Amino acid sequence: MSAVRLTRRAAPAGGLRAAIAAFTGSDPAPREVSIACAAVAERLAAEGWARPVAAVRPSEPIDAAAERIARALTSGEPLGRRDLRQAPWCLWAGVLPLADIPGAVARLIEAIDRAGRPRLVTSLAAALLDTFDAARSGTAEVAAFLAANLAQLGPPWDRAARDLAIFSLDEGPKRVAQAALDRGTVPEAIVEAAGIGRPLGLVVAAHRAGFARLAATAVGDGPRIVGTVTRWAFEDGRVRHESLRQAAAEAAVEPFGRGVPDGAVRGAALDLALRLLGDPRGAESRWTGASRAEAIVRRWLDGVALTSFFTERSGGGDEDPWLHRRAFWTALWERGHIDAMRIVTADDGASGAEPMGAGAVPARFAAGTVAPGHTALLMRVGTLTIADWSHGAPCFIWDGERGEGGPDLTCDVFQPDALRKVLSGDNTEANSAKQGRFLHRGSAAYRWQGLVADYLRGRRGIILERQDYEVRG
Repeated sequence: MSAVRLTRRAAPAGGLRAAIAAFTGSDPAPREVSIACAAVAERLAAEGWARPVAAVRPSEPIDAAAERIARALTSGEPLGRRDLRQAPWCLWAGVLPLADIPGAVARLIEAIDRAGRPRLVTSLAAALLDTFDAARSGTAEVAAFLAANLAQLGPPWDRAARDLAIFSLDEGPKRVAQAALDRGTVPEAIVEAAGIGRPLGLVVAAHRAGFARLAATAVGDGPRIVGTVTRWAFEDGRVRHESLRQAAAEAAVEPFGRGVPDGAVRGAALDLALRLLGDPRGAESRWTGASRAEAIVRRWLDGVALTSFFTERSGGGDEDPWLHRRAFWTALWERGHIDAMRIVTADDGASGAEPMGAGAVPARFAAGTVAPGHTALLMRVGTLTIADWSHGAPCFIWDGERGEGGPDLTCDVFQPDALRKVLSGDNTEANSAKQGRFLHRGSAAYRWQGLVADYLRGRRGIILERQDYEVRG
């Protein structure tokens, strides 16, 4: 390269980087100066000094500029310098996005290519990354043009394209997300470090890709997963991207959906999901599009309710019958067999606080139909419906596969008779158990628990061994 002689002049405001931007941004810049300054800029970028190359945004309202540019593109008139500068920002914005006009994207790309001005290509790149929606018209065409013309872009765009595949609509978000996961940071930090600012479209796409990857993670380091989702989902206590609430909730709970994590991890993941989308029992619409995560959260909330229900009623001591009920039904829940649960209480204020937790719709017995303090725990296990009464009353099980309807768990008010099963034949323990009626006899000897476990095994193939539901210290 031939030597370049520069006339000494006062340093512009902003220092060296501003001087480099002024030289490289001149239109056209002297070839030798552009090459020299580009080399310096590349070295600064490698050392962490780079800032995004300036991209000129429209100096007038998008709709006015788009209307004028659209007329020129459809009529075949050449675009002036002003319109060429502003056209990239009109491609996917405003009332009349240029990309929605047949043939407009191809004609604009051709005009920008023919102009041979790197700043126009830079603006096109910035506009693409700000939108970055593969479903939008023209996005794939623009991305392909930019990927084929990295030389016109120069640093830092060319380096970001090589390292992060920013012009690949499929690979780019995944690459940015993986880099953020590997470095323990967020996608915003990755693209900023690459020197291309924080283009919203690419950042959101990277978040979505990262959340999807976390949601598919096999359970390993539970606290790390919850911590990562929290860091990605929130910034200064506020949700980073409203459109990603569901994706973040899925990432928070789906890795644990195939089992029940330990209490601390489950509690943290549940709190995070509820913070993002609220309690699905009272804000179901917010969970639309996150059905798998919703099912997991509902099951975890059932576990919270189960613990609360028995804790409030337990009197303590090894002989407390509530301890045995809690151990048995918790074992069934922990193995993922309880699909839904409801707790019915007397509407008299005597049964304590509503045990289903905030956001739950309380279920009550019809006024005056049961004695104060009486409750029933309702559960659905596949085609089985279970009603376990308090105060020494039996546990009843209905089998839907045999035409036994059983109570509807979605009701808010129950008649007591709807939660009792009428039996036929003699009243022996064996006949009662065969028909799904179990008295809570011999709790400490695990007598009734064994009968219920046998019933579940015979009707649903569920395996519960005694060691699974034994009361331990």
